Amino acid sequence: MTPYDTQADIGHALIAGDQPALPTHATLADVLTRLEADPSRERRHVEMKSAIRKMGEALHRPLIDIPADPAQLRGLIAAASRASIGMSKERWSRVRSLTLAALRDLGIDMMPGRDIGGVSPAWKALADQLSTKALRIGLSRFMSHCTRRGVEPFDVSCATFEEFDAFIKGKSLWQKPQVIYRGTVRRWNTAVETVPGWPQTPIPLAVHEHFYSLEWAEFPASLTADVEAFLFHAANQDELCELDDDYVSSVKPSTVNLRRRQLRQLASVLVASGFPIEKLTSLAVLIEPENAKSALRYQRGRQGGETTVSLVQLAWLLCTVARYWVKNRDHAEELRVIAGRYKMKPKGMTDRNRSRLRQFDHKPNQDALLHLPATVMNQVKRKPTGNPAEARRVMLALAVELLIIAPMRVGNLTGLEPDRHILEFGRGRQRTRRIYIPKHETKTDTAFELTLPMSCGALMDEYLKTYRGRVCSVPSPYLFPSGGGGRRNTIAFSKAITGFVENETGIKMHAHLFRQLAGKFYLDAHPTDIETVRQILGHRSTATTARYYVEQRQAQAFGRYDETLAELRAPSRRVHRVAHRQNSNGMGQ
Repeated sequence: MTPYDTQADIGHALIAGDQPALPTHATLADVLTRLEADPSRERRHVEMKSAIRKMGEALHRPLIDIPADPAQLRGLIAAASRASIGMSKERWSRVRSLTLAALRDLGIDMMPGRDIGGVSPAWKALADQLSTKALRIGLSRFMSHCTRRGVEPFDVSCATFEEFDAFIKGKSLWQKPQVIYRGTVRRWNTAVETVPGWPQTPIPLAVHEHFYSLEWAEFPASLTADVEAFLFHAANQDELCELDDDYVSSVKPSTVNLRRRQLRQLASVLVASGFPIEKLTSLAVLIEPENAKSALRYQRGRQGGETTVSLVQLAWLLCTVARYWVKNRDHAEELRVIAGRYKMKPKGMTDRNRSRLRQFDHKPNQDALLHLPATVMNQVKRKPTGNPAEARRVMLALAVELLIIAPMRVGNLTGLEPDRHILEFGRGRQRTRRIYIPKHETKTDTAFELTLPMSCGALMDEYLKTYRGRVCSVPSPYLFPSGGGGRRNTIAFSKAITGFVENETGIKMHAHLFRQLAGKFYLDAHPTDIETVRQILGHRSTATTARYYVEQRQAQAFGRYDETLAELRAPSRRVHRVAHRQNSNGMGQ
């Protein structure tokens, strides 16, 4: 241990000198047993025991089933919902912190959540030269880790970072350790380039495994031209030719963008499988059956050998290109057979979504979400400082309100334009607003239209009048513009909504889950009316809607069955009581 090791006081309150180490596969039950064996009445000790018990409640597992291994515990904590047990944000943070402290005090080698042990003089001298807060915070974990390991600045090497990577993955409760590691490497390399006296040891950072696609500029120009010609052709079909054998209706702009990404995927994985990139000169090369098989085989391997929706889509896209663009019917037929082998059973709601919907069987969670927009608005109005963070909260509150009332897809939410999609009728108190999204802008080619309640209209008025200009200071057609006035990225906005809901209420839910929550709320009140849910969600068939809610309808059926059993049992109990009284009276005589 170094003089700066924050574990120097391990066991000062909890580990009696002769106690053996925790078992190899220790659980939180072992941790609690060890804590309870110590008679200490210190406040920290008592709070640790309470935190361990609360952790078991939050994870909905007995303590004996919760491993004390940091990596496994991290995954369980990530899936936990404090809202499921009505725990405040501050209390949940304290429970996690005390659980971590208990594990460390009992000798489990872990990275602390907040390192108070400081850094060595050499590291401090370098840290003082970091000019930005981002660099200071982004490198603080690594500098503290090196100090605990006795590694000074000019001893850092690639092996040091590899050890740091392994340690945060296996010995910390931090969520997304890979993100932390990659951010640390990037900031280290920035310091190498910009900070005088920083160790000149740049650390290579491999491309993230999620980003495997090559850029279009890396492929032969003839392939890129062929792809764009195909996409233009697909989006601009002549309706007068619809009687032709090879006619297919024009695709939407969103489909064009999707196909562009998919073709880049296919070309990239074909090259990754060993095909020479310089020979990939056209789509005719890509749809050669052997090449297509190589690309699909490689992509399936990347996905763990699973047949996924995206893989099936890639296979059928190859078939489409062969038939309608390259017009090689033999290849198209062979590719059709290949695509047909990728069979997937119709899927309904995922296990994760079912689990998250169960949060709303708890009435306080329903209230927390349904009243969230009004709650945030009231809080912000009390302190109208003009802070951009407040404006962002109001923006996200309005987004949540719209998703509750009008459960649309997030892509349509980010594309809302007040002048085009929000129609106004009447004046003053008689004024109403209606959201209208044309069918060509929806996923299912079904127009989306509904009238907004007055409360939502008032929130929208306040947002447009006071807060939207703080989110975006330049003219923009969008209801939820980016800082530069453009359309917000769908994925980023969805993540922002997810984080906002969890931060404000403790409820874990993503933006698309609002659609399924709408179905749950309605079916809880009207168990047999699946058709209304179909219309609300814009599904093309009732069968699709029924697949998503089969578990909920089964639970409702069992509820009705339980009521039936209770009714059947009630008379027998009364008969039994009457018979018992009669027998008692007879014996008394």
